[in-house]
Amino acid sequence: MKKLAGGWVGLIGLSSVLLACGQAGPETEGSENIGRVSEALTTPDKFYTDGSGQLQIVVRTCDWAASYTTGPHCVLCAVDPDWLLVGGGAEIAYQSEGATAAKLRGSFPYPEELSDLNPDFGAGAETCTVNPTSNAPSSYYVAWAARSNGATSHKLRAYAIGLKVSGYTASELRSIMSWVDETSGSSLTPSLTTTPVSSGSLVGGGANMLGNASAYLTESRPASDGTSWIGTGRPSNGVVANLKVYRLAAFDFGITSRVPVRSVTGSSGTGLTSASVTTPYPWVTTSIGGRGLNGATYSASRTLRGLIPITSATQGVFASSAPEIGSSVNGSTRAYSLNLFHDDGPFAFWNNNVIRSVDFQTSLSRPAGTAPVRLQESTTVPNGSQTSLRWHLEAVGGGRVRIRNANPSSPESGECAFWWGSNEVRVGPCGGTNSYLWTYAGFQLKNVTSGTCLNPTGVNNANLNLATCATNGSQLFSLSAAGWPP
Repeated sequence: MKKLAGGWVGLIGLSSVLLACGQAGPETEGSENIGRVSEALTTPDKFYTDGSGQLQIVVRTCDWAASYTTGPHCVLCAVDPDWLLVGGGAEIAYQSEGATAAKLRGSFPYPEELSDLNPDFGAGAETCTVNPTSNAPSSYYVAWAARSNGATSHKLRAYAIGLKVSGYTASELRSIMSWVDETSGSSLTPSLTTTPVSSGSLVGGGANMLGNASAYLTESRPASDGTSWIGTGRPSNGVVANLKVYRLAAFDFGITSRVPVRSVTGSSGTGLTSASVTTPYPWVTTSIGGRGLNGATYSASRTLRGLIPITSATQGVFASSAPEIGSSVNGSTRAYSLNLFHDDGPFAFWNNNVIRSVDFQTSLSRPAGTAPVRLQESTTVPNGSQTSLRWHLEAVGGGRVRIRNANPSSPESGECAFWWGSNEVRVGPCGGTNSYLWTYAGFQLKNVTSGTCLNPTGVNNANLNLATCATNGSQLFSLSAAGWPP
């Protein structure tokens, strides 16, 4: 086991901020440091931010090798020094369509110094390549490693996922998170589940085959309860092998699991199969995994061919598996995603999707019909599935908000409540004038143009009108969540 560089420090602010799980945050512009190194890469870095704006993720796609070759491949993909490595992936490209003999042997955090590009994982020294990086040569656990082998010509590339938390340096984060590795026994069916995280929460993990050069991964994924990482492999030549499984934990800083792991099983088949998971707002993906069929023997199993971070408007994972070429092993692939968000507390606007009267326990409601319609209140208890009762506040600066009929999202979506004239409030397409803006001081919703406040009456399906702002508490509203975050 290697602890990340740095000593233990008392970081109070992180004690209630991270929630481990699986809507990825919006893609954002990157820092100058990332840009300096990524200029040498063909694929630009992709950046994502969680709902709070406090967590930022970078997904780095490192380049393919220049040519297709047979035999063992080892490639590293390093993040820059101001990012904490939390995950990564691996992808094989075949020279000819249908040639699937090359398989993954490892997708894991590189435990050696970056200066050591000839590691020996038990099958003799290998030659690894690494992307241009500004990390010190003596740095370890700053690169994601991908390994493959096969008789067919193929290319291999690695992906790296890095994390930043507002207010903390990468060095401080490393001091409160550590990579732990455990090794299985030698077997024809090697498999290992890491010791569960007992204090804090799982943030990432990976697996790497050891010894036998003809042993391949069938599984590298988080456990369903989100506390351990699981690795499984199968040797193709009848010779025993073992594997090393890694997990990254953030220690006891108030991290809890709401939705520990997201996973999706793809369609079954006898050839290459795949599955994908997308990450919903307000989460960001920190680590990815996949699972093929783990049969009693190699010929009854499906080995992993790709563990690929999705880098579109939202994050996620694409995983694939297949049997040995010429074999017919019916099965499917399951993809796994592990996620975080920074908990700003119960009053964070993005953390709520229900607005209710404190006195009457009625909720804001959008009646059916073509916009603009009158804003109403409802006695129905929201459960997250009723679109008419999904409401949140969108901060627009200067202490002002828009009242939106939708779950929080990025970019924002949904209609807005606005002053129509006199004491009427309507719901329709959003605008930027003061009629659409409100203040939420003292838990009263006051329209900027009219200077009057929403005045609930507690009557089901009654129009929710404006009135002179009261001081007796009858106009107070609370924010809450129903089926949110997803």
